Amino acid sequence: MLAAVAMLAAGTVVALTTVLHRASSAIAAATESVHLTQEAKLNLLLLTQVSTPIVRRDLVGSIQRRLSDAEAHVSTANERAVLDKARGRVREYARLAGDSERADEQLTALHAAAYSALDELVTINVTQAAAQVRQVGRIDYVANVAGLMLAVLVLCCAVFFLYWVRGPMLRPFLDLARAVDQFAHGDVASRASVTGPREIKEMCERFNAMAARLEKQKDEQRAFLAGVAHDLRNPVAALLLCAETGRLDASLPPDHRARQVLDRVARQLRNLDRMIGDFLDAALIEAGSLELRLECCDLAAVVRSAVELFDHSASRHELILSLPSSPLQAWADPLRIEQVASNLISNALKYSPDGAKVEVRLELHDDHLILTVTDHGLGMSQEDRARLFQPFRRGLSREDIPGVGLGLFVVRRIVEAHRGRIEVESSPGAGSTFRILLPTSSSAALLK
Repeated sequence: MLAAVAMLAAGTVVALTTVLHRASSAIAAATESVHLTQEAKLNLLLLTQVSTPIVRRDLVGSIQRRLSDAEAHVSTANERAVLDKARGRVREYARLAGDSERADEQLTALHAAAYSALDELVTINVTQAAAQVRQVGRIDYVANVAGLMLAVLVLCCAVFFLYWVRGPMLRPFLDLARAVDQFAHGDVASRASVTGPREIKEMCERFNAMAARLEKQKDEQRAFLAGVAHDLRNPVAALLLCAETGRLDASLPPDHRARQVLDRVARQLRNLDRMIGDFLDAALIEAGSLELRLECCDLAAVVRSAVELFDHSASRHELILSLPSSPLQAWADPLRIEQVASNLISNALKYSPDGAKVEVRLELHDDHLILTVTDHGLGMSQEDRARLFQPFRRGLSREDIPGVGLGLFVVRRIVEAHRGRIEVESSPGAGSTFRILLPTSSSAALLK
């Protein structure tokens, strides 16, 4: 289409330039003929004022040469007839002007006839030049209209081409790219539309088949992990109960080392129980089955309860709790919020050296409740923060620190389920600050 438009434009330009060249040539010829005829008229006028034979002969010869030169610019039969008539009358006047027997009236009549023929020749050339000028004007108008039409046509072609590129041509590619990007960012249900040319359809079908296989494998892995975690929870709970009972049993020998071993066993069993709970929660989140039992609760009491779970760590860390004096009501699931706070506090304790401070603060700001957990431990780099909330990814991999990398993944999903958000500030060697923003009870309508 664009090639056809270009050929049409080129043909139009060639045609217009050809016509303009002919018109300019005709105007130049008419102008030159008028110039020569005017010189011949001037010489004819001089001829009446000269009586010397030699001068008269030169003037007559000049007139004849001018008319002979004008013959080269003749373009029509009428112009040629008028030129021949003018040449004949000039010859007749020149021949008879030397005869003394001719009366002045007759010579005057012959002179007037010759002058009139030359004047008629000038009029014809002027008329022809004016006609060519008008034709050039029409050509200019046609050229302007043709140029405008070609510009509109080119614009329409460009718009159609862009529409075609963005539509039938690129839409299948864009749909496939969008589906791949969504799948890469965790949307395992993302599929590509099977449209477009045959090759694109085959690519989309292969991607959809691959995505379906991967989704099936992920579902099977999730079901397997959930089953294993569920099967492990009962024996771990039994072991924890036994360890707690033995630790508190007064009939045991008062050996400090034995009770220390029981404390360590109980602590590790609690960590194991928390990891199993993270496995189950991650499986529920991936399956889209995470349930919230929302109610209007005092978030300060929830956070205080979470901090009390870590009283056993007070000997190794300085746990500082800052709560407002009045209750802070929020529309939330208290058990899930306590789980969020416990995970954050547990991480802060794990990644802080002995004796370091861990600060937990709850405050009200505008229409949000802000829970902040700050440690002064190892800190994280920007690269670690970028993958912090991905499942089975740990910001800092240390063999002496327990965990499988699910805690923060679960925390983020629980917070987002409450229509909140989580923010992280950290730098290597300067500790980390996790900030949870949750809506207050006045925003309960947004969660119902």
